[in-house]
Amino acid sequence: MFPLADFLRSRENSLEYLYAYHMPKLDYHGDPVSFQQPIEASVQLVKIQDEIIMNLEMIVTITMNCARCLDLVRQSEKVKKSFQLVDKSQQYSFVDSEWNEEIIYYSNNQLDLESVVHEQIMLTIPLKLLCCNGCQGICSRCGKESKGGECRCSNMVATTEIDPRLAKLKDWYQKE
Repeated sequence: MFPLADFLRSRENSLEYLYAYHMPKLDYHGDPVSFQQPIEASVQLVKIQDEIIMNLEMIVTITMNCARCLDLVRQSEKVKKSFQLVDKSQQYSFVDSEWNEEIIYYSNNQLDLESVVHEQIMLTIPLKLLCCNGCQGICSRCGKESKGGECRCSNMVATTEIDPRLAKLKDWYQKE
């Protein structure tokens, strides 16, 4: 928890803080994901009239397998986000606020910075990560990577073998 009481009482209009977060390895829909540790988040709190704005910046480096060829891929993404901080006791007065999704509620002058950083890291994880845009993956027959050149069975599969689940469609097209 990040203490906000001193900042709220002070005459200072801004506060900068560097937060180091250790993201655990995780299983993301069956794919192992690891992170370059620690993830350093730069947090800036700014008082503007009656509002408190939190600016969050961090670079998240993700390591996971390519969705097609299973090679390890490392990707970095810069996260830059702004939030409005609102005391939980005032949460119902902010229902129609223009910030809506960017509102973070705090209580007892304590901000759960860890959960905010964790959530933003989770939002950077892609559903499927590719090692390159043209990745063809691996051959379903022999398991050879397409990056290593064409396998011998790629031509044979296209001309001789029909997926048994789709065999009825072949007959349907021949009738016309």
